[in-house]
Amino acid sequence: MSWIDESLNTLLKRNGIDYLLELVAVDFLGKDFMVRNGVVDYGDYDDAWMLAIAFDSRNIFDVG
Repeated sequence: MSWIDESLNTLLKRNGIDYLLELVAVDFLGKDFMVRNGVVDYGDYDDAWMLAIAFDSRNIFDVG
């Protein structure tokens, strides 16, 4: 992370905003992914379509 990112992250955290959540390892459908903390929600069962897409994917972008 560059010093600009670190400075911005520190400033925002002081104001209660997480700019870049830490990367965590997640086992998703038997595959390991590095994602921002909180991205994978195991309690939401309405996203079954994402399971099918993620199975053979290398990258996944959820744009909203």
